[in-house]
Amino acid sequence: MFLKRRKVLTILIAVSMLSPAFQVIPATAQEQYRSAAWLKITHAFPPEWTLLPYVPGWWYVGWHLFGEPLAVRLLNGTLVPRLAARWEYDPSTHNLTVHLRPGVMWHDGKTEFQSEDVLARFTAVAMYYYEPEPAVPPAIDKIYTPDPYRVVFHFARVYPGMIEETLDTWDSGALWMRGGPLYKFGNETVRKWLAEKNTEQLMKLRDEYTALTRIKDASLYSGTGPFKMTKITDEIIIFEKWNAHWLATNVNYKGVLIYPSKSQDAAMMMFLAGEADVVAIEGMEVLRAALSKPEMFAVRRGAYEWLDGVLLSSKAYPLSVKEVRQALAYAIDPAAASEYTAYGAAPLPRRGIALFPPQVNYWLTPDFIEKLSKYEYDIDKANKILDDLNFIDRDGDGIRETSNGTKLEFSMPTVAEWTSAALAADYVASQWSKIGVKANTIGMPFHTYAAELSKMEYPIFAFNEPYFLYPHIGFDTLFRTMSGWSPEPVRKPFYEQIVDVPTWVDPRAGTVNITQLVLDLSTTVDPDEYKRITNILVWYENEYVHFIPWGSYGRFFAFNIQRMKGIEEVPDYDPRLFFPKAQVVWFLTTTGVIGPTLKLQIASVAGGTTNPPSGTYIHGMNEIVGVTVTAASGFTFDHWELDGTIVSREPTYTVTVDDDHVLTPVFVAVTPPPYELYAAIGIVAVVAIAGWAAALMWRRRPTPA
Repeated sequence: MFLKRRKVLTILIAVSMLSPAFQVIPATAQEQYRSAAWLKITHAFPPEWTLLPYVPGWWYVGWHLFGEPLAVRLLNGTLVPRLAARWEYDPSTHNLTVHLRPGVMWHDGKTEFQSEDVLARFTAVAMYYYEPEPAVPPAIDKIYTPDPYRVVFHFARVYPGMIEETLDTWDSGALWMRGGPLYKFGNETVRKWLAEKNTEQLMKLRDEYTALTRIKDASLYSGTGPFKMTKITDEIIIFEKWNAHWLATNVNYKGVLIYPSKSQDAAMMMFLAGEADVVAIEGMEVLRAALSKPEMFAVRRGAYEWLDGVLLSSKAYPLSVKEVRQALAYAIDPAAASEYTAYGAAPLPRRGIALFPPQVNYWLTPDFIEKLSKYEYDIDKANKILDDLNFIDRDGDGIRETSNGTKLEFSMPTVAEWTSAALAADYVASQWSKIGVKANTIGMPFHTYAAELSKMEYPIFAFNEPYFLYPHIGFDTLFRTMSGWSPEPVRKPFYEQIVDVPTWVDPRAGTVNITQLVLDLSTTVDPDEYKRITNILVWYENEYVHFIPWGSYGRFFAFNIQRMKGIEEVPDYDPRLFFPKAQVVWFLTTTGVIGPTLKLQIASVAGGTTNPPSGTYIHGMNEIVGVTVTAASGFTFDHWELDGTIVSREPTYTVTVDDDHVLTPVFVAVTPPPYELYAAIGIVAVVAIAGWAAALMWRRRPTPA
């Protein structure tokens, strides 16, 4: 505990040492990229990271800089076209036809982005999910490419949000450029293996794919997005502005630099030192540190649809007893638990613990929601539930036992690298100890945790940054094994759950097999049936308690407002915030609001004045500033120098502020002729006058008789 407090104190001291006159310390990893016109991001990377976005350890920060989706989904549900110019859905055939934007080029500058590239992208995703049947996410069983600019997606099942997920998922404009080094993972041979269910070949290819995407070589990766990856090392990842992008004129940065950090603390300290413009925040103590200096840092929150909490398996006794799981739920205070939540997740905005997709809100009635159990924090109620089960402490060690002597003691994995996750797990364990339940926290490396979650062999998992538990597939996580770290599980039930459904939930349901219902949900093509099944699952998850959430997941980011322009105009949850998904593309190209804070210094020199006067001025990217010079008495203006280079000899010069610049007027003194020159001129003049006088006198002398 002392170490945790010391870490918080260190961060707070670091912040307090930064005065309001905070001066930016430019990044030094790459001398040529010291410019303020480059966006600098620092982030704690997984210990064994990869570019592949569906395996443990993938770094998501840069993916959406060089890739693009077909469309961007905003928080209000609106879809903004990107690689897709338009689309239409035919409910009679379950076909979504996407018309691609013509003229979009890959980063090689030669290859046009076409429908074949979209097919390759989705094929590669299906190849990676394959085990043992193809599963192109989210519910697509066929993809057609009638011509280079049309893609047709056929849905095997229908559900709310399927069009949005298809268009705004798995950036189509990334990696799978025809002829590129990774294209073979999405070519016709792979499609043939998928059709043939050639497990052996697909598994070999998947292993090769995973290994290749861990190589730090920028030449492997291509995209269509506004930034091109040009360098990737352990110290820095460089994305340069792609000037051929169709929205390049709206991009207000020359590029993006990402500095991988070994830990969240290292990333935060780099940010506090002024070596980065943006940092993702993990943990409330870091959040408070950033909030303590509002004149220097702006803190914004980007929204996710995920939940923080603990996942409970009902596969084995005594957690198979629903009342035990209910008692565990009553023992956790969401408001207190959210203090430990990764990236500052907020308490749940709703009552109950149902796990369902956001679209469900559109059809759940207030009366239905009111009837769901609220599970408000109540230690006394939690103890009474366990007492009524006759689960008591029989040997005085503080741990309850069942009637057959089984202790209520469970292992609870969490991710060791996430400080906040460990703190939250400790909080949960301390709360459960108050009701005679012991949870033994097991810290695991990131990738190990993901692998264990896919097997669900531990009784409890502590989620504090739930990459693995999307609300709309929460039941899949509970009832099916998962293919690696994949949001599209294989249909292989762990165990069956047979329950009686109340008539207020569904008058015609009766006794149902929940496991089968989850499978039915993934195959139905009837929207009304999808809603009916989801209502039952909402009730079931609330009543039978497999997941105890304490916060709705969001990610906080701190921005250095002395280096960035326009952040004050961006509210919380705004889609222009950097993460997640491809909204970074929307953020950096569509709004034109966010850009670097650049300095134009007009130097003060002897010999004249300028308008505006000499001094340092703050401007946005590519602002145009006119400066006029006036020479002082005894001086004349000679020329302008921009960063030491002569740029004009006219008295008025227009500067395009595309970087930090120093503009210097150069004057030349009007020097009077030296004394010797005057003396020489005087002598010459005297001699000339004397000669003139002598000549005149000679002409006037009398003529001899």
